[in-house]
Amino acid sequence: MLYRYSAHLLFVCVLLLCALGFVMLSSTVAVSTTNSQGSDMFAPILKMQALWLTLGLVVLLIAAFTPVDFILRLTWPVFLVCVAMLVLCYVDGVGKSIKGARRWIELAGLTLQPSELAKFSVILLLGWWYQNYLKKTKTLIFGFLLPTTLTLLPILLILFQKDVGTAALIFATSFLVMFVAGVKKRYLAALFLVVVVGFAGLVLRDPVRAKRLTSHFQKENPQVLLEAGYQQRQSIIALGSGGIEGVGLERSLQKQFYLPEAHTDFIFAIIGEELGLRFTLLVVACYCLIAVCGMTIANLSTRNAHALVAVGIVTCLCLQAFTNIAVVTAILPNKGLPLPFISYGGSHLVVALGMVGVLISISRSSTQARGEDMHTRVARYYLKNESKATA
Repeated sequence: MLYRYSAHLLFVCVLLLCALGFVMLSSTVAVSTTNSQGSDMFAPILKMQALWLTLGLVVLLIAAFTPVDFILRLTWPVFLVCVAMLVLCYVDGVGKSIKGARRWIELAGLTLQPSELAKFSVILLLGWWYQNYLKKTKTLIFGFLLPTTLTLLPILLILFQKDVGTAALIFATSFLVMFVAGVKKRYLAALFLVVVVGFAGLVLRDPVRAKRLTSHFQKENPQVLLEAGYQQRQSIIALGSGGIEGVGLERSLQKQFYLPEAHTDFIFAIIGEELGLRFTLLVVACYCLIAVCGMTIANLSTRNAHALVAVGIVTCLCLQAFTNIAVVTAILPNKGLPLPFISYGGSHLVVALGMVGVLISISRSSTQARGEDMHTRVARYYLKNESKATA
């Protein structure tokens, strides 16, 4: 049954997460903060999120009904546009700096985060590459060095934007795609060692990141609880306060007084506080189903590129989701990665929904190919029997 309805179940899970995300965003920003006329100051946030959600669903539907091979033909234009947008982040007048990080560009009055598009562009590039150089996957040049160099280009641009979390996510996704593609394990082991050492050096040389890392292992230190570990401490309090039943929608105390930016990276804690353990488990179950359905779609794919793109999309979405949940529950050190389909933000929502649309398109392509193959076998069977009867 899962083989037949994996795309349907995937779509339902994504819609559930989007609906829950919008409800929780409405609840999270519905704090008693109003202007002098008494109108809600956070109404623009809800309107903008509704706009992005609508746009994302349109992109999902377009991608779902667009042949995957046509999407793969757009690999290089998408990749080059993505790299150009990442470079524009450093251009004054176009790039936008928020809290010291230049991760955004402003176009036509909209603020976009190119690193979100970089996730999909790298997945698409690797799928295209290992389809076109299938026989050279085991070679050093075409199987490892060239695709690694192309992948590291956007990753380095994102690292210079002080976004270690997204860069690490793209690397982890690329690494798994290359492993599934069949790149030699000794090449991947060497790459993993070099990148891990590089990331460690980058984190330890930055006082802010180093403090986040060390504070994770000093959770009971009173000074840590007031500084680097403050958000995670408050998120744990929120989850504990909710219990199984939750305190009720819009009744969270943490979002009002203690937990900053609750509508972005720590919205999972507010779900736990207001709706309780049952809904947090529902969220985790939805991501688990997305992973299972996505890998099922990849397993049923009839082409190498389709399978690799499916694996990359599922890895990217689910790894980001479980990293966010691990940060909120203090399993991992604090790192700003939004919760897919739920956290506030336009760029990551549209790109994530677009990637789901590509997954559905891969499923449709596989179903059509299996249907055509069945018709071919049936026709061959009847032609064989007719030839025997004639003889």
